[in-house]
Amino acid sequence: MRKLLGSALLFSLAAAGGADAHLMVDGNALAGLDSWAFSGSSPESNLLSFDGGATNHLFELYGYLGNASSVVRVTPTNFDELAPIAGAGSTASSQLVLNATGATALGLTAGEIRLDYSFGIVEATRSLVWDVAVNNDGAAPLDLVFYAYLDLDMEGDFENDLATGGAGGFRVQDAVTGFDLGVGSSSAADHFEVAPFPNLQSTLDGMQGVGAANLGDSGTPFGPADFTGALQFDFSLAAGGSQGLGIRLIPEPDSAILFSLGLLGLAHAGRRRA
Repeated sequence: MRKLLGSALLFSLAAAGGADAHLMVDGNALAGLDSWAFSGSSPESNLLSFDGGATNHLFELYGYLGNASSVVRVTPTNFDELAPIAGAGSTASSQLVLNATGATALGLTAGEIRLDYSFGIVEATRSLVWDVAVNNDGAAPLDLVFYAYLDLDMEGDFENDLATGGAGGFRVQDAVTGFDLGVGSSSAADHFEVAPFPNLQSTLDGMQGVGAANLGDSGTPFGPADFTGALQFDFSLAAGGSQGLGIRLIPEPDSAILFSLGLLGLAHAGRRRA
């Protein structure tokens, strides 16, 4: 069942500062997350609000890591915390390491892959930044795939999402109010897919034990329905190498931001629909 967060819960989280979740605050922009990103594992760890917590636009945002052997969710099942989520104000970070369960699935050795996560709210645009560094701590090169999966519930409603875009990013809009988010990445994605929940999640989970496969480069224009989308990044890491990735969620993006995401032509179409 979908979760909606009230402001009382948010402020109790900020006061408690529990080990399982962390709240980033920058003015009225709030983001609640845990060490594995915005996993939905608790009501406190799947929040993205721009009005002080009254409205939550995010259900889940987390990663899948894969190779030719399998694909695993970046969750406590497959990764352990080297450094639990921590931070101050509008920033946070965590560090994860592939555990025995994840390593068995991927045909690797526990500890061979380390993920450095950093999160922040950028004051100028109120945007959410999620930077990922995938590190090969093993002795052999690795061919890997990282899928950034997100489930947005625009305006706290999971049935009225519209979306356009592709591998360069998405523009997701509430069909009733017109509120929109630009979703992009700091490095170009190789493939993308958009689908109503839970179809895309089922596709990614279905790669477990089978191996990484390309997303369908399909699904847009989308809606109105319950939006989920994913960006796929393919890369090779030498022993000791690292690959940086980054996801950006930007509320009410202006024309310059839409242009940078390759979505400028879609802004006017979205406004006509609204």
